[in-house]
Amino acid sequence: RNIPVVFLSAGNPLAFAKSYASSGNNLTGISTSTLDLTAKRLELLKELAPGIKRVISLHNPNGPNYEENLNATREAARKLGLDLVEVNVTSSDELVMKSKEFLTRKRADGIVYPPDAQVNAAQRLIYPQVNRERLPSVAPNIGNVHEGALATYAADYYALGQQGAVIVDKILKGSRPMDLPIEQPFKLMLVINLKTAKAIGLKISNELLLRADKVIE
Repeated sequence: RNIPVVFLSAGNPLAFAKSYASSGNNLTGISTSTLDLTAKRLELLKELAPGIKRVISLHNPNGPNYEENLNATREAARKLGLDLVEVNVTSSDELVMKSKEFLTRKRADGIVYPPDAQVNAAQRLIYPQVNRERLPSVAPNIGNVHEGALATYAADYYALGQQGAVIVDKILKGSRPMDLPIEQPFKLMLVINLKTAKAIGLKISNELLLRADKVIE
């Protein structure tokens, strides 16, 4: 196809593009840097709750970025000296069903959510369980934090829309998508839900609160 396509939030653009420098086809756009931010999110979790040792790591084996996200999470945990408790779920229903058994303080000290559509669709349904167990959690999207996750370090979707509009303008003026590099987000945000922190009995350091781009109270 020759119709230009501009994507605004690809978690793993190399799944359908030749390289970040050139897609080699009619696609271009912006990566959300989701996989690149895996280590940062685990670091954030450790900063939020310095005493954690074991972290529940959710994964969807049927997800398009399963292998990449699993490997990135394992590598980041190894470098940070964290033990992973890996829990596989393949649907929203399965996540909710398994939450009372697997998402508990007996299993781990915190939880990191994956950038997976199936898991994200059900996260808001398991926040009551996660927060009852007083598990600090880091999610992949800012919207997740508004719904009840403790924190995230992620791209701002509004800013991605503005950034994408500039790419569209270049194409309308004659640039070919394959001649435009796939961009990284111009704006990343640290977002903390202080209501969730209070609910799980976690005191957030002043340093982190000062660094945060947004604090939900």
